[in-house]
Amino acid sequence: MKLTFISDTHDKHNFIKVEPTDFLFHTGDATTKGTLTQVKSFLSWFEKQPAKYKIYVAGNHDWLFQKDPQAAKMLLSEHPDVIYLQDASITLEGLRIYGSPWQPWFYDWAFNANSDKLFLLWDKIPGNTDILLTHGPPHDILDLTKRNDKVGCEILKQI
Repeated sequence: MKLTFISDTHDKHNFIKVEPTDFLFHTGDATTKGTLTQVKSFLSWFEKQPAKYKIYVAGNHDWLFQKDPQAAKMLLSEHPDVIYLQDASITLEGLRIYGSPWQPWFYDWAFNANSDKLFLLWDKIPGNTDILLTHGPPHDILDLTKRNDKVGCEILKQI
């Protein structure tokens, strides 16, 4: 079984060549501003990729999913081969996959949450999850920014 993970494509998806894979995961920041047009372009591209399963979790630039979830849901319905996970799980090929876009407060981007909310969100992750998809990493795990700030989630690291 081949698993491929990408993220932070920021509207550059048309320049990415994805090799055939069983699972293609995109863990957020598919867009730069999360406009309807940008999300539509990404979903059209993502759906065409050579993967049996295409699973997407929004990131902090993918505003449409937070500001207008109905519009996002409508767009997703036009791309039935794309599985979107927002605080939800799915089992495919025996793998239990959970996805969530939330992160500790990071500037004024989408899907920011305070510690209390993050604790409640992460508490919902099933204990038997095989693959956890989040846009932001746990604290101290590949979470260093260009400014040398550690921005990973301390609560996520504890679970």
